[in-house]
Amino acid sequence: MMKSPYEDQLNRLAKQQQELIHIHSLYDYYFPIVIAVDEQLWIHEYDKEYQHYQLTRLLSDHIGIPDGCLAAFPLKELNGHMSAVLTPVVFTEMKNTIFLYHEFVHCYMYEYTRHNIYRNQLALCIRAESEGCIDWEISYDFPYEQPFFVSKMTVLLKALRRKDWQEICTIRTELMKCLSEEQRDYWLWLEWNEGYARYIENLIRSYYKMEQNNEGSNQPYDRLTFYYSGELYIRLLIEQYPEWHEDMDKIYLYVQEQRQYVEEEYHARIDSALDTTNHSGRK
Repeated sequence: MMKSPYEDQLNRLAKQQQELIHIHSLYDYYFPIVIAVDEQLWIHEYDKEYQHYQLTRLLSDHIGIPDGCLAAFPLKELNGHMSAVLTPVVFTEMKNTIFLYHEFVHCYMYEYTRHNIYRNQLALCIRAESEGCIDWEISYDFPYEQPFFVSKMTVLLKALRRKDWQEICTIRTELMKCLSEEQRDYWLWLEWNEGYARYIENLIRSYYKMEQNNEGSNQPYDRLTFYYSGELYIRLLIEQYPEWHEDMDKIYLYVQEQRQYVEEEYHARIDSALDTTNHSGRK
C-alpha cells in the first residue's frame, strides 16, 4: 500500500492525543480516521505495534462527504467499526483539531458503551429507520420554535447556568410532560450523546486555554441547544457523582430513570382522572 500524504500530520495528532489521557482514558484508544478528498476516501488505521497511523485502504467516495466535514460514523469497509470522517480542514487550525477529538468521543461511545443498545431501543429510532431515515439525529423535526418549548428551555438554561438543582428538576419534568414520546427520545438522546462529547471537548479547550464552545446557548433554539444544555446538565451530575466522569452508561441510565419516573407519575394521574370520570358517569 502506498504511503498516505496525510500520515505525518495524523501521527503528529496521535502524539498530541497522548496529552489528553489525563482528561479521559478514551484518548488512550486510537480510532480509524478517514480523510475525504478529491472524491476519494483515504482510510487510516492505527498500528499498535509501530504506534502510528498508516493508510490501509484507498476507495472512491461512495458516501459524498462534503467539504469541511468533521463527523463520526461506522463504515462497512471497516466491519462496521466507528471512524472519524473528515477533510483536510482538520489540519488547518487548532479549533478543527479539537473537533476531531470531539468525534473521538463518539467513536469511544459507539465501541465501548451500550450506545447502540440504547439507540436502537428508542421509539424514534425504530420508526425513523424503518422508514429509511438514517439521519434522524440531524433531520428530526423538533418543535424548537413552539412558544411552550422556547419558554421552558429559556428558564431551564438559566437554571443550569445558576446550578439551581431544584429549578432544573422542576423545569425538566414540566418539559417532559409537554413533549411526545419521540420528542422526549430526541431531546434526551442528544443531551447524552452530544452533551457528553461537548463536555469532553470543553475540558480539552480549557486545557489548551481556548474559548469554550457554547454554540446553542442563544435563541433561536435548534439541535445545538441540546448539545449545550446536555453539557451543562452532565457537568452538574458529575459534580455530584465524580465517578461518572468516565461512566457514560451511568449518566444515560440516570436520565432514563428520571424520565421513567415522570412518565409513570403522569400516566398514573391520567388513569386516576379517568377513573374519577367513569365513577361520576355511573352515578
